[in-house]
Amino acid sequence: MIKIFTVEGSDADEALRIAFNDSAQLGADSMAVASGRKTDSGTEIDAAALTCHR
Repeated sequence: MIKIFTVEGSDADEALRIAFNDSAQLGADSMAVASGRKTDSGTEIDAAALTCHR
């Protein structure tokens, strides 16, 4: 299963931590970053939570 989501943090480190935490809450085995960009309020990351087995 693949779940695509977007997170935003005050900086790149915070956005990455949020992405990993959101993936864990979804029960994912791993997380992949599709793209990242700076915004006026910080950094936004598009990511995919990957679940390989149930």
